[in-house]
Amino acid sequence: MSKYLLTMMTIGLAICMCGCTDDAAEETDGGNEAAAVTSDTGEAAAVTMAMLDGVDVEAGCAKCAYKIDGVTECMLAMKTGDKAYIVDGTDIISDDVGLCGANRPAKVTGEVTDDTHFMAKVFEFTDGK
Repeated sequence: MSKYLLTMMTIGLAICMCGCTDDAAEETDGGNEAAAVTSDTGEAAAVTMAMLDGVDVEAGCAKCAYKIDGVTECMLAMKTGDKAYIVDGTDIISDDVGLCGANRPAKVTGEVTDDTHFMAKVFEFTDGK
């Protein structure tokens, strides 16, 4: 039950960070969506997805900056609100763009795929570096 609540809170945060209203979400094709899947035993939602479209985030290292559980090497991550996610779908190497000692602002479009991963369609640094 607590995992379900955490998942729903993450979706709510993603929706708030987009700044979309209910009307705007209905008008856009890829607005904020939440989908729940139940297991064969009928237990509550196990998989949740949230779409982010052009959201400003903080980029950093999953290991050094955000200390994401289970991460043992430097890799690209982002933080939106209080939640950090490992970023998949890019060829950006955190060491190569200076993220192991500092954070950088970025704008992202993509999908939160689980509690710790974000699949990026677009990931752009906004600090001009």
